[in-house]
Amino acid sequence: MPAHRGYPWADAYLLNAIESISLALLVEPGGDADLRAAQDHLRATLDVWVPAIVAAQEPDGYFDTLTTLSGAPRWAPQRRGMHEGYVAGYFIDAGLAHAALVGPGRSALYAATRRLADCWVRNVGAGPGQVPWWDGHETFKISLTRLADEVAAREGPAAAQPYRDLVSYMLATREGGGEYDQSHVLPIRQYEAVGHSVRAAYLYAAVADEARLTQDPAWLGAALSQHANVAERKLFVTGGLGSGETSEGFGPDWSLAQGAYAETCAGCATVFWQQSLLRTAGAGEHGDLSAAALYNNVLGGLDLEGRNFTYTNALDSSEARYPWHVCPCCVGNVSRVLLELPRWTYARGPGALWVNHYLAAEMDAGPVSGTPVRVRQETNYPWDGRVVLTVEPRSAKQFALHLRLPAATAPALYPATPVGEVAPVSLRVNGAAQPVVARDGYVTVERLWQPGDTVELELPLPIERLRADERVGALQGLVALRRGPLVYTFESVDQPLDQALAADAPLRAEWRPELLGGVMAIVGEWADGSPLLAVPNYARLNRGGRAVVWVQEQP
Repeated sequence: MPAHRGYPWADAYLLNAIESISLALLVEPGGDADLRAAQDHLRATLDVWVPAIVAAQEPDGYFDTLTTLSGAPRWAPQRRGMHEGYVAGYFIDAGLAHAALVGPGRSALYAATRRLADCWVRNVGAGPGQVPWWDGHETFKISLTRLADEVAAREGPAAAQPYRDLVSYMLATREGGGEYDQSHVLPIRQYEAVGHSVRAAYLYAAVADEARLTQDPAWLGAALSQHANVAERKLFVTGGLGSGETSEGFGPDWSLAQGAYAETCAGCATVFWQQSLLRTAGAGEHGDLSAAALYNNVLGGLDLEGRNFTYTNALDSSEARYPWHVCPCCVGNVSRVLLELPRWTYARGPGALWVNHYLAAEMDAGPVSGTPVRVRQETNYPWDGRVVLTVEPRSAKQFALHLRLPAATAPALYPATPVGEVAPVSLRVNGAAQPVVARDGYVTVERLWQPGDTVELELPLPIERLRADERVGALQGLVALRRGPLVYTFESVDQPLDQALAADAPLRAEWRPELLGGVMAIVGEWADGSPLLAVPNYARLNRGGRAVVWVQEQP
């Protein structure tokens, strides 16, 4: 038998790729010949990879090639760090994506996913013949919850319950370990973010899911406390997590210097976490944090050509992106997060449709009030704030449309001061002005929706000066710039970076089509009168040099 090659978690790289390929093939190519050719190539790749993965699965449904090839015991407590659950979670994600592409009944990978999940249900737990166990990496729980949601929708709640019960069991028994993997105390009693930041965000996403599914106030309190601790004390302005003072993890409260670790995978995990919280708590601030991590930390991990990436995302850096990394977990994570956006853009509830993200696309939003609804968005957001939505229910139906108002409340950790006058939000339905009354970060329009109804939303996008909470000692006397969800950076290729920005210096947004593939830049003058240029943080370091987010402010 051949020996296992690579890290214990190496299976996950291939599974990430299968998930991303499946999601990419769901994109309608239209008349784009290049996209169609690329999809043909990806489809042929799946035809080879999926049978290989299914063939590597053990007869009872177990999948982890390291364990299979080495003969190591399954689910042994001393092997918690070997990523059995991590691999299983990505297997489930790949199976769900492939089922979405070809249909559950036609997907051998989805059938294998069910066998894998059933194997875990039979073997892990507190019952006779079961193994009491939890994994050192927490992604498995949110993947299993996603599977349960899909199974419940197709087969009914009873079919999904064993998967939900397994998640609840692992959450209820996760203690006796250390802070590194958040096993030092039961998750329901964790109120401070500690340890490995990627693992933490995935665990907190599972806690948020548990709160949603159980409706238990204790779980909800834990989920909101975990969020508050990060958002108010441990979050970088770019949406990044992890100062790197512990292994790939969190440091003390308010330790947020520019030399951030902010792993790209932690940004991806933050998006998943905040989307889980958004579904559970329904507050727009979770959409804001999700967008901040996505636009600044996740996108910032890639170069503009999408060929190179960086594992970490410091806010003061000269690090060029590179094509590969010894632990390339970010590669598959970034692609799958970007391709998951259609799933997160809209959310449904009884008699309601939520619009959580603004992007130019046409998508099926699913059934609302008993009828399928398709929504087309026309927008150039975040470059400008105009969004036009065309709502296409198959038949006229009464329902509420909830539109997220980005940054409806300023984060306490980075108080914002707008530069100049801020226009109000405006809202029109079929050309008629509507009142804008924000609640939990959303404005609501409830009506009998007819096919072709249009909603016009104008979101203000002022330039904002950000200053850090006085307890963030490393950032006192410094200022950063933001416009909409985009945090800006200053690059040495454009100006010296040892200058100060006057507190009252006028700044303006200016479209630069020739710069970095086309960006809305921020321009003005430094305190000494020399020209100032700031570009979106995601586009940093594509021209060499050094890039910094926080610069000195002259009172």
